[in-house]
Amino acid sequence: MYAFTYALCISFLTKTRLSSLSFYKEELEGETKNYICARAAAELLPPVDILRKLVDETLENGRQVEAIAAHDPELKSIWEGFRQVCIPPSLFII
Repeated sequence: MYAFTYALCISFLTKTRLSSLSFYKEELEGETKNYICARAAAELLPPVDILRKLVDETLENGRQVEAIAAHDPELKSIWEGFRQVCIPPSLFII
């Protein structure tokens, strides 16, 4: 059960991180066919608000993974390695 939930959270974190990084480049180039703009249109919010929400959601999911992984040393080790690569330490505050 924990491994499945953990895998889902890691998948979400990876996708949201890539969406956020791509958004900056796409925004500079005037592109609007991306996840953040589509979600902004669906939620009737400016894209920058969606970007902020996405960051908050990503960090919350990271906290959830941290809580799940705390009970399993192997998962905790995998999580810590992933977190060091994918989430800047200055953003991840528990």
